[in-house]
Amino acid sequence: MVVGLEVCVDSVASALAAEAGGATRLELCEALVEGGLTPSIGKVQAVLESTSLPVHVMVRPRAGDFLYDSHELRIMRADIAALKRAGANGLVLGVLTPQGEVDAPLLRSLVQEAAPLPVSFHRAVDVCRDPVAAVDVLIQAGVARVLTSGGAPAARDGVETLRQMVQVAAGRIVVAAGGGVTEANAASLAQTTEVDEVHGTLRASMPGRMQFQPARVVYMGGEKKNTPEGEFELRVAQTQSVRAASEALWPLAAHGGDRSSEPSPHPLKRRRLAGELPLADFKARRLLGIDVGGTNIRAAVVSGDGAVEANVSLPVAERSSEAVVSRVLEACDAALSQLGLSRSDVSAAGCGAPGLIEEQGVVSAASSFPSWRRVPLAQLLENRLHVPVTLVNDAVAAAAAEGWVGAAAGAGSDVAVVTLGTGVGVSLVMADGSVCGCEGGHHIIDASESAHNCPCGQRGCWEAHVSARALLTRHADAEAGAQRSAGSCAAMIFDAAARGDARAAMLIDELCAHLAVGCINLCRLARVSKVVLAGGLAQAGEPLIESVTQHVKRRCWSVAPPAPVIVGSAIADAQAGVVGAARMAAMAIRRGNARK
Repeated sequence: MVVGLEVCVDSVASALAAEAGGATRLELCEALVEGGLTPSIGKVQAVLESTSLPVHVMVRPRAGDFLYDSHELRIMRADIAALKRAGANGLVLGVLTPQGEVDAPLLRSLVQEAAPLPVSFHRAVDVCRDPVAAVDVLIQAGVARVLTSGGAPAARDGVETLRQMVQVAAGRIVVAAGGGVTEANAASLAQTTEVDEVHGTLRASMPGRMQFQPARVVYMGGEKKNTPEGEFELRVAQTQSVRAASEALWPLAAHGGDRSSEPSPHPLKRRRLAGELPLADFKARRLLGIDVGGTNIRAAVVSGDGAVEANVSLPVAERSSEAVVSRVLEACDAALSQLGLSRSDVSAAGCGAPGLIEEQGVVSAASSFPSWRRVPLAQLLENRLHVPVTLVNDAVAAAAAEGWVGAAAGAGSDVAVVTLGTGVGVSLVMADGSVCGCEGGHHIIDASESAHNCPCGQRGCWEAHVSARALLTRHADAEAGAQRSAGSCAAMIFDAAARGDARAAMLIDELCAHLAVGCINLCRLARVSKVVLAGGLAQAGEPLIESVTQHVKRRCWSVAPPAPVIVGSAIADAQAGVVGAARMAAMAIRRGNARK
């Protein structure tokens, strides 16, 4: 199992040191000598701008106990709202009753206010009446993660309670061990307790930069813990300490059991796309492929040679990140159950998601999920599935599938894959088999004042003219305010055009013309020889391909380079995203950043 390493920081310097050392997430606090308080918005913004790691921020208005009055709760709620606006990836808080129980109603209310950000319950759990019993209370309140020392002063002294908490959690909540964690004990602590993550400051004292210092020690406040040099000493996370802890947490399998080989980054840090995939080494492996779409969430069990063994599709009911993660897990479990399997029977998982994907497995923003801001989707799924998760843009996943077992396989030249769904995704399958993504759906093809609005905030984007959403919007406009049938959808518009409906035919022709313009642009800019049209709209098949081809021929140069060949996907729409996502997971296995 891959164990995450969260580093608790109170400065930009510590955040940068933690990232350089291989941390997988940051907890940002103020006043660490007090156990951590809410940092300023200025500090939060500075850390978010300085690092690509997910940043979870402490919400604690004062030092002392965890029973808050109405004024303090008002501060906490205001801080939650401000931190959401600032772009925090998660929040850390804790509330207890006078009797030493978790204040479940209040906690539930705060979790709801924090949504869609995940909430961690901090070490307030260690001073409650029964930390083990508290786990179920936290789960029922919607908490995603609990940080605990097992009710002891340090985690090494609370091993048995930590084990019990992990057993009660049973994968329903992430359990992180914190309190006295060092590079020397991180791995043994994780191994003996089977926690999902470990948490520590991993810092040391550093001399300040002041040249003048008074002869006697002068404290600006109370005497500082572990800082004998008073105000002229800084405590900063140490890159070498973080790296040592991170390397100690690597699964031995990532090195084939041989630690003498050249070290690779921590498994949770490696999410880059790889080159072509040789199949022989893992045809027997089972992988999870996940496709998070604006309309549906699909999960499949995929074999090592690209065959779909079980496939489940569930509609997107709610768009918060928490709801989507829960839906993904539901789909994964349903697919596995078709084969009589459980999560422990798969080697890794790949997930394709819409929007801007950061290297560390974070969805920066997605037009299909407007409330999402830097959602650490890969980490959230890893915490629940307990296998490494490779997160890529959904268009990259679709292209990977086409390059693996679809229309771009063995092409011998660069191919563009355009995914036409609720939005539009574009990726390139290179001649060497590697895949790269781009925001091709948001290149502008209409600069006029009448250009269509795009959910991304721009006007005239390709997506605003050729997506299923755009087609439905134009269909509603064409009806001139008439009541639109609830059953009206893109497929019905294509069917109507095929039956001779002039209005529907006009809309389809307009869509195909705009598709052709974008395909020609891809040919010019990326020098692709072929464009594969995939996704839900591409299921219209040959009529769509033929119409786009004719528009390309009318608009394309009559001299070199030649017009691109337009073809349809060779993979069923319901399987392209999951197959491609599974391929990304398979690539991770090959490169040594997934367990074997």
